Amino acid sequence: MVKLNLSLPSEIEDKRAYYHNLIGSSLNYVISWFKNIGFAVTLDEIITNAAVFNDNDFLRNKMAEVFGIPLNQIIKTFCGTVHNKTLYILSIKKYEAIYKTLYPDYQWNTDCYKKLIIHELAHKAHALTAIHLKGTEDGMGPRWFFEGLAMLCANQFISVSNRKMTINEIERYAREDQNELLSYPIYASMVRSLAISIPLNDLIKTADSPNFLDFIKEHYL
Repeated sequence: MVKLNLSLPSEIEDKRAYYHNLIGSSLNYVISWFKNIGFAVTLDEIITNAAVFNDNDFLRNKMAEVFGIPLNQIIKTFCGTVHNKTLYILSIKKYEAIYKTLYPDYQWNTDCYKKLIIHELAHKAHALTAIHLKGTEDGMGPRWFFEGLAMLCANQFISVSNRKMTINEIERYAREDQNELLSYPIYASMVRSLAISIPLNDLIKTADSPNFLDFIKEHYL
């Protein structure tokens, strides 16, 4: 069993084994996924602690405190993150309500919650990889890429058609994302499309380059 300091509110304390096992299995999955594409990260590097919140406002207030920013800078649909070596995550019931509001075109099931956890852990594994490769988390590349990579790792937002984007679509969305936040399903489709033609190892190593889009255009089939 994965060693994890787990904090739960009293009203879901009876679910401790569920959350511990779910977070532990998600950690093992992320480590295996990154290993399979050529990058080694360890359990203790990603997280040693987890805090589950059963109230979205409590979670947002905690994050404002942790990051030292005003509460209004934490979006009202905030569901989780990893900071230092702690996973801060909303409970499954509270996440279900937010998910159904944000993504009505994607059916909810309990796997969606595990995918949320994997997504947040994948960000930390990606950040560790970027630090190893480039010496800084900025090596993760543009937002559309690091969000899309986390969703690819977590198998989130797979459309019914699963259509591969054209290179023109990818380039257009990448440029739009410099000015405004796009939807998570768009990010997922972008990176999922790229991964069909270009090894993820190469994409991760090149993501922080100012010529990243040129690299993609050169290798995209």
